[in-house]
Amino acid sequence: MTDAIARRDIVRKAGAAGTLGLGMAAVGMLAAPAASAHTGTAPARPGNAAERRLPGAWTIQLQHFDTFRPGLTAFTSDGLVLVMHVAAANIGMGNWSSTGRNTFVFNFHILNTDPATGDYTGQMHMWGNGTFSSDTYWAGTANVAIYDPAGTQVYSHTGDAINGTRVGVDT
Repeated sequence: MTDAIARRDIVRKAGAAGTLGLGMAAVGMLAAPAASAHTGTAPARPGNAAERRLPGAWTIQLQHFDTFRPGLTAFTSDGLVLVMHVAAANIGMGNWSSTGRNTFVFNFHILNTDPATGDYTGQMHMWGNGTFSSDTYWAGTANVAIYDPAGTQVYSHTGDAINGTRVGVDT
């Protein structure tokens, strides 16, 4: 009986230590900086003007042929990009990185679906650059490639104009 109690006590203590260890590991993962998925580029870290200005919410205007179409984009301080655009039914995700004092590059992917069925129809990849002309405005160029579900490129277009205006806090 004493052996059984001692083993239960050991198992209970090991279980508590294991739970504590997992909890500490989770805290460590939450506190660790996110790594950039943009190959070869470290995640953005506020240090230069572009890295301090870009994080936040922006309205964007993307030129496609002769028409500018609106969207919303959020850039995070650790290099993540989230995009919503009127030309796409779904949210896009990607990365950005500073390339100079007032310049940056970005890329993101949007999964495409059939509006009637919700079936996956491929994805859009956009990449480009921006240059700040003030703390609240940037302009640059964007490139687009669209792929079918098998990963075959079915469309591409380069050199579209894109600009962003900071979304301020309503007071």
